[in-house]
Amino acid sequence: MARVLYIINYLKNSGPSRVVLNLLKTINKSKFEVSIITLKNDDDEKIINELKQLSIDVIQLKYSNNKEIVKNTTKIRKCINSKNADIIHSHGIIPDFIISSDVICAKKITTIHNNMFEDYILSYGKFKGSLMCKIHLIILKKIDKIVCCSKSSYASLENCVKNITYIRNGSDIDKTTNKILRKDIGIPRDAFVYIYCGVLTKGKRVIELIDKFNNSLKANEYLLILGNGPLYEEVMKYSSDHIKVLGFQKNVMDFYSISNVYVSNSSSEGFSMSIIEALGCNLYLLLSDIPSHKECFFIDNEVYLGEYFNDDNFLEKKNILTEKIKVEHKVLLRNFQEKYLSSRAMTNEYEREYSSLVRK
Repeated sequence: MARVLYIINYLKNSGPSRVVLNLLKTINKSKFEVSIITLKNDDDEKIINELKQLSIDVIQLKYSNNKEIVKNTTKIRKCINSKNADIIHSHGIIPDFIISSDVICAKKITTIHNNMFEDYILSYGKFKGSLMCKIHLIILKKIDKIVCCSKSSYASLENCVKNITYIRNGSDIDKTTNKILRKDIGIPRDAFVYIYCGVLTKGKRVIELIDKFNNSLKANEYLLILGNGPLYEEVMKYSSDHIKVLGFQKNVMDFYSISNVYVSNSSSEGFSMSIIEALGCNLYLLLSDIPSHKECFFIDNEVYLGEYFNDDNFLEKKNILTEKIKVEHKVLLRNFQEKYLSSRAMTNEYEREYSSLVRK
């Protein structure tokens, strides 16, 4: 039995964390013994307790920031080696740095959860973002296997590092809901509802998305905005009868259950977990035409998922989508997600990578 140790900054309800959680819960326990180290004191304790109830070994180091983590690198590496893992699987630039040393006595694999050349610059500015890209590439060259979370992310990195592949994110969908009704949030029963769920940052272009809907919403159409972030107060100014800014919601699936189409105007993504969950709830997609969004539509050309748009053809694509929905069969969307983007589909691929690393 191979021992796999995961390293991540923290575990909470966010994209990379959910990928790791799905791996921990789905992996074949007869072939792999799993444990996890979290570095920062930002864990959701409810998630930690859930893992412990599943008899998964969780080590919380609870450092307050990246500077403190780097200062204690030697101590952290000793902790990692004490677990005697066969494989170390890291998530994020700081965990990647921690495991990249020759001191670490195991095979090393990392998952890249973004398109770093876009995301770092959007998040940190051109100078700092470009520097982070250079540093991360140096680190990656010291890791045995790099896995990108999408084919588009892989395409951006394949000429920069060796031993690279891609495994698309996957998730299991909790289909139990509290049965929120449209009338509970002031939406007519026969309305057509679009929904966005995610952080409210400049890179997600939510205000620009709202502008597109302000210019195109019909009398029976509504847009829901779920999430929080630096632009929350500014986004709130756009709230109206037909555009409802609802803030952070724990019960996202409840809101998906009363919606028709998932929308995103993001300028950069790795492979959005929100999109995967929306498909699992039978929502069609209306997405900006960035590479990872467009990738969704070409996984299986036999299934109609929706439309992708640019700044010039949003209204045209929105109208095409609403017309197509009238004749499509939504059950295919859930089947599509379960076949290609489920926890099991993702974990099967990672298990193959783990087995390959152990044999080398």
